[in-house]
Amino acid sequence: MRTNYRKGGLGLESGCSTGARVFRTAGGVLVLAAFISALTLTSCQTTPRIKGRDTQVLAQGRLAALNPTDVAVAPVILASADIVAPVEHIRRGAQYGLATRLYSPISTEIVDQSLGGGVDAAPMTFTPGTIQASYVPGDLAEDAVLEIFVERWDTTNWDIRRSMDVAVEVRMIDPRDPTGPELWAARIDRKFDFTSAIETRTTGSKATQLACDRIFRELMAKLPVRDTTPRSPLAGEVPSR
Repeated sequence: MRTNYRKGGLGLESGCSTGARVFRTAGGVLVLAAFISALTLTSCQTTPRIKGRDTQVLAQGRLAALNPTDVAVAPVILASADIVAPVEHIRRGAQYGLATRLYSPISTEIVDQSLGGGVDAAPMTFTPGTIQASYVPGDLAEDAVLEIFVERWDTTNWDIRRSMDVAVEVRMIDPRDPTGPELWAARIDRKFDFTSAIETRTTGSKATQLACDRIFRELMAKLPVRDTTPRSPLAGEVPSR
């Protein structure tokens, strides 16, 4: 609290710029010039949430060495047939998460065409142990493939409270060695509350996509940012003119 002297009276000001300001005038009238609320009173101590705080990194392989650019987001894999999840929104959310880390996700329509489904095919989901024979990592000359495994996607309170309880794992693999160690893998298991982030009047597909984007931004927050530094010519190599 700091003392504020003004002509005509003595005032007391909060040390926080958003705090209440009280001035006593020469006539003794008390003037309250601020919004007083619990949020205001605690705003000075508010700490920004750290992105990726709830993300668990499971593997940190040769990602930095490979430094992939183009990433194919594979169809979503569901842990059980009982799970109901917006798979296309999830894939687009994963693309958004990759883009925030400077990777270039390949269009899901192009990926699905390579799987034999075509651009007009229904969304493809697979339960564990099911492999599509036509899927061969590297068909699109991608640098990496992102696999998404949904273990839980509970939207019981979505319509009422704008919240989701999800457990999702992602794995980035090298298409040249798809059965080898993951380039990077992470998992998130938590309840997301979107009450303040998504307006109640925002409904349907748009609201679901906003939620998926935020979930994957959180999940990808610990994915190393792609190195965009121009590579110098190899030693002994004569630069082209």
